[in-house]
Amino acid sequence: MIRNKHVDHYIKLYKSGKIKLNNERIWLIEYLEKHVLNREDLYFDDKMIDDCISFGEKWYFPLQPFQKF
Repeated sequence: MIRNKHVDHYIKLYKSGKIKLNNERIWLIEYLEKHVLNREDLYFDDKMIDDCISFGEKWYFPLQPFQKF
């Protein structure tokens, strides 16, 4: 199973009831969990993701969890 801290955090926020999502976002999470996150032939480039988030937060504004997702 592939993992990314930002994706995991966002899904955890939803499942714990801390955020509400529209149906399309709920379907996206269900699809990711069923068809994408359980695959071993895919990966997240964590360094590239963290670099992108750091750049956006340094030069523009802090990102919300849904933007990091």
